[in-house]
Amino acid sequence: MGLTRAAMVWADRAGALPVERFTRAVGIRRAVLAAGVHLIDEDLEPALVDAHRAVDILGGVRSPRAHAYLHDVVGRLGRWREEPRVREAVHRVRTELPPAV
Repeated sequence: MGLTRAAMVWADRAGALPVERFTRAVGIRRAVLAAGVHLIDEDLEPALVDAHRAVDILGGVRSPRAHAYLHDVVGRLGRWREEPRVREAVHRVRTELPPAV
């Protein structure tokens, strides 16, 4: 399919935006990488790293759209729901962000 590869190229080209200045964009990019790249490729560990980083970044941002990306990650984590590290990530999204609308 090549779509996950294209997403990684997109993320690389976007470069290292300073999170202090582009908070929402950086957080969304991390959530997209988690759900739209790593979980599609069934690569759980980097998905969780990006998901946790996105929660760290977007926790203080008021943006239903940005938070929706992380709630999408939660939905895609369903097949691994019994794993403790997945439960921890899901718990963080559900408790540190507003509910999905």
